[in-house]
Amino acid sequence: MPHVEINMMSGRSEELKKKVAEDIVQAMMDSLGCERSHLSVSIIDVDPAEWNEKMSKKVDKETIYAGELYEAK
Repeated sequence: MPHVEINMMSGRSEELKKKVAEDIVQAMMDSLGCERSHLSVSIIDVDPAEWNEKMSKKVDKETIYAGELYEAK
């Protein structure tokens, strides 16, 4: 069933990552009607200096359904 991979710039606490993951699991349960045991969320820390390079290779902009792909300046 659904798996969500979150890529975020490094530096956030484990506590915050767990909260974000729990919020996403709850949103998927509410929206998709899935059971918790069928859902997973992983969080990948990305060095801010490597953000543009890694994300441009990893994310096809046509697959973004909400928000925008951030480009560090």
